[in-house]
Amino acid sequence: MQLATAPATFLSESEMSEPRITVVILNWNRKDDLRDCLKSIQQQTCRNVEVIVADNGSRDGSQAMLAEEFPGVRLIQMPRNVGVAGSNAAMKAARGEFVVLIDNDMILIEEDAFEKIVKRFENRKEMGSLAFRVVDANSNRVSYNSPKYSAGDEKIGYEASAFDGGGVAIRRRVLEEVGYFPEEFFIYQNEIDLSTKIWAGGWEIRYFPDITVLHKFSMTSRPPRLFYYLWHRNYLWYFWKYFPALYAVRETARFITLGAMDSVADEYEGTWLRAVLMAFAGLPMILRRRQAVPAEVVRKMQQIRDEDYFRKTDGRTDGRTTRRLLDRYARRHGG
Repeated sequence: MQLATAPATFLSESEMSEPRITVVILNWNRKDDLRDCLKSIQQQTCRNVEVIVADNGSRDGSQAMLAEEFPGVRLIQMPRNVGVAGSNAAMKAARGEFVVLIDNDMILIEEDAFEKIVKRFENRKEMGSLAFRVVDANSNRVSYNSPKYSAGDEKIGYEASAFDGGGVAIRRRVLEEVGYFPEEFFIYQNEIDLSTKIWAGGWEIRYFPDITVLHKFSMTSRPPRLFYYLWHRNYLWYFWKYFPALYAVRETARFITLGAMDSVADEYEGTWLRAVLMAFAGLPMILRRRQAVPAEVVRKMQQIRDEDYFRKTDGRTDGRTTRRLLDRYARRHGG
């Protein structure tokens, strides 16, 4: 997808009044994708926007490209690839009332997306996070991570158990209250971790299908075994951190039992076993970070997920089977 250069350029920090929105982009060796992402942001009709790129030690010239082509973008240079700790550094530095997180291989579609975000937050004071619709650029299909609704008003949005980190807006106040991404995860499951803290903090997450990002699926992909390993390890850590004790024990047994069978089918038995062993090795660290949430928060999030899965499968599978199928889908496709 070719993007025309917008006539407006990003304003520097000294030229900008207090921004309504801060855009945070995490980058690692995706210079060309980052350029296209920033061009789509330039086309936004809302101009009072701060843009921060957190670069995780790229070696492909990303920093020089930013300085030459987007001098108004604020660069936070991390010393190495530190995963979502880079996103946290940028979010903590944000000045905007609303923080927009967008992956560097995403393209904003609607030119009035930022104006919609501001209005939606202003109209719904209890909303802590606003999830975007994510569309696959190759198939033009909506991501499985995006909820499916057949009725309702898209202008007031729909409940979502969690947001897709490819495109989301969060009140800065919420981040300051509940915290940021779990840096011990490095990457993967960080969205569900923060989403749980948002719900537990008394805020809601809503999905708006009229705010869209196009996912290009960068050619600079992550090794599949690393993804498989981190996805499983971090999911165990996630519910050990937040689930009430009985829920955590039950989910551990379910996850390990089904995961063992699925790893054989996926031919990742060794990777899965290492993930489980390393998860248990990190258990003391996770228990020090434990913030058990009320059982009703877990039930609320699971109810939203189950209802969404039911709609996506047209009710053809029961909840347990559906969760297993979609867990496998997520592991294979990066959900």
